[in-house]
Amino acid sequence: MTYGNPPSDPPQGGQGPYGSGPYGSGPYGAGPSQPAGQQPYGQQPPQYGSQPGGQQQPPQYGSPQYGSPQYGAPQYGAPQQGGAPYGAPQQGGAYGAAPMGAGSTTTAVPGGPQQMGPGGEPALSQPLYGATFMQATKRFFKKYARFSGYASLSEHWWAYLAVAVITLVVSIPFFIGYVMVIASAATMDPYATSMPTGVGAGGLVIMIGGILLLLVSLALLVPTLALQARRLHDAGFSALFLLLYLVPSVGSLIVLVFMFLPTKVEARKPEWDDPKGD
Repeated sequence: MTYGNPPSDPPQGGQGPYGSGPYGSGPYGAGPSQPAGQQPYGQQPPQYGSQPGGQQQPPQYGSPQYGSPQYGAPQYGAPQQGGAPYGAPQQGGAYGAAPMGAGSTTTAVPGGPQQMGPGGEPALSQPLYGATFMQATKRFFKKYARFSGYASLSEHWWAYLAVAVITLVVSIPFFIGYVMVIASAATMDPYATSMPTGVGAGGLVIMIGGILLLLVSLALLVPTLALQARRLHDAGFSALFLLLYLVPSVGSLIVLVFMFLPTKVEARKPEWDDPKGD
């Protein structure tokens, strides 16, 4: 007795042995036979545009396959529409140009070109950024009573140092006379009926030194206030803040804090510019 169909007795349809029948059309359990025009199970129908026989149609020029660009799409590394190429200066001018809102006659800004005067030196009507001690001192006296314009941090603090040195030198006679009076009073006989000569000479030196110090201080008062007014303009504040000196004790400290503030070009106003333009 045999089990199953004999090898010489294939089923109808001409199918082979071992798995023939309703569960396979080929050997060893191949899939069932498909009707005409239907794809076998697991195979996808041909894509649109493919050629007969399973061969894919090669991509045409301009098609989105293989990374080809679409029409109107930006290329890799190309600038965006309306923008500037990488590394090119942005719209609005080169670096160092005066920003919008700056005074029309004030073109000098930190890091920008310096306007020169008639003598080949930096223009007095413009702030000098990166000024040396000699430049700041010279400009301090040349711009004696100019409350308009601007003064950089270097202009102000180098000139401030020059004023401090001048004041210290002028006050030397006053301190010498003071020392003479103290020394004479320490060695004076308490029972003496006459004044020691050292006290009288020291008093005279003190009086001369005091008068000299007062005159120099008054002479430096106007250019010092003018320098501070220009420094306030450079920091973006009105020169009227100098009225804080009238406030006892704290007023001078507030003005001193203003002198440390950095340059603020965008806050400049045309009425603060130096009208001389030299």
